[in-house]
Amino acid sequence: DGFERTSFPNDFFDVVIGNVPFGNYQVPDRRYDRYKFPIHDYFIAKSLDQVRPGGVVAVITSSGTMDKQSSSAREYLAQRADLLGAIRLPNNTFRQNAGTNVVTDILFLQKRDRTPLEMPEWINLGKTEEGYTVNQYFASHPEMVLGRFSTESTQYGKQEVTVVPFPD
Repeated sequence: DGFERTSFPNDFFDVVIGNVPFGNYQVPDRRYDRYKFPIHDYFIAKSLDQVRPGGVVAVITSSGTMDKQSSSAREYLAQRADLLGAIRLPNNTFRQNAGTNVVTDILFLQKRDRTPLEMPEWINLGKTEEGYTVNQYFASHPEMVLGRFSTESTQYGKQEVTVVPFPD
């Protein structure tokens, strides 16, 4: 059944591992409708709510989760979990099996049992040494980016930050 129709209770699982769907549309779910999460952020938020405190959520998601201008989804996640780490994959990672050139991240989140006293740096955007605007986590941890930042023209003629794979 669709994830939005499942009825597992919160704090039920120890681990969630997934490759969440990407898209700029919302999933109807009364519990999350007020947040207006795009589908990928919805899957992460609901997965995080369903693991127990101390549980881990490991997901592949679009770079939009970490890089979008609005920090509201990241704030929701940061109120509930610590970011254990993240890996930014190059734009060709899913070219062969999914026919797409999209920059993706692997996120590792561990659910907390209480809200933190202060928000972590990864809810914000920052600048790389080259001047690209990306999530502060990747600006502070360039070793977690499997490629080099660059810009490319989108199908709409807009310049967008991407990650070009290393030649080797």
